[in-house]
Amino acid sequence: LPEGYREMRLLQREADFYQVQPLLRDLSAQILESSHALLQCNLRSTSQILHFTLKEGPLHYALSTCPVTTYTAKVFCTSPSFLDLLRDGLEMPPPDDGGDKPAGHEQQHRQPAGHEQEQRQPTG
Repeated sequence: LPEGYREMRLLQREADFYQVQPLLRDLSAQILESSHALLQCNLRSTSQILHFTLKEGPLHYALSTCPVTTYTAKVFCTSPSFLDLLRDGLEMPPPDDGGDKPAGHEQQHRQPAGHEQEQRQPTG
């Protein structure tokens, strides 16, 4: 089809009438990609201080802290191609199509807010 062809719906009706299956598949995919999509994203972040103990030697421990920010995103989109791009950008596995799991996918990524660490030497 030429660039900017605007009679896709009419061509799809004719392909449906004459039952030209390869043309119907191609037109359906092209109409789906060129149509408008709905995107809704809710983002929430939570900051916490992570406390942990480092073993620096025999019987020598140090208390350390690190700020951690947790991001939770809920994404709703009607464009499968956009969701595939988003999934690839976040390095997420493809959705599991089997089983009785819900259609959505929720995953949390935790990342330290900075590289700074406080270390306190034990007293006593």
